[in-house]
Amino acid sequence: MSNVIKDKVDRQKIFKQLEGDRNRAIFLIGINTGMQPKEFTSLTYRQYFRKYAYRNCKHLRQVDDAKLDLPLFSNAYKENEFINPRSINRIIKEAAEKAGLSDNYKITTESLRKTYYYDLYVKGTTIEIVTQMLNHHSPKKTTAYLEITNSDIAEHMKSYIKRYLEP
Repeated sequence: MSNVIKDKVDRQKIFKQLEGDRNRAIFLIGINTGMQPKEFTSLTYRQYFRKYAYRNCKHLRQVDDAKLDLPLFSNAYKENEFINPRSINRIIKEAAEKAGLSDNYKITTESLRKTYYYDLYVKGTTIEIVTQMLNHHSPKKTTAYLEITNSDIAEHMKSYIKRYLEP
């Protein structure tokens, strides 16, 4: 069972099973930022807009100043409290089960992070750079963490050749 959602079709299946804008946003931000679960679950509107959104973003203008320090992802039962990682685990795990993928993946908040870094690698970022970004001590640890297989390495090489060696 994998913790990395390697297949883009599987990601789409999970996304389609997520209910509500909050849950979809959690999934999308999770697989597109590589944030650690602790950072992800304590994110405020202000932090999100500073770090990930454009300054002239129309959404920023729609958020009043009083709301900027509130949780970006709040607890479903207590609006002004941060969501906890267990809730995100449950939300994504349930979506994977509904999509019929629970036998293929062991989904956690860490899976979203791993998926982001796996994508970086597959799209041509060297394992050494990904290792540094993850603050790992060796590429071997990163390869194991991201569950990189020989076929992934072959795909990475194709991407590298296409990017740097073909005219």
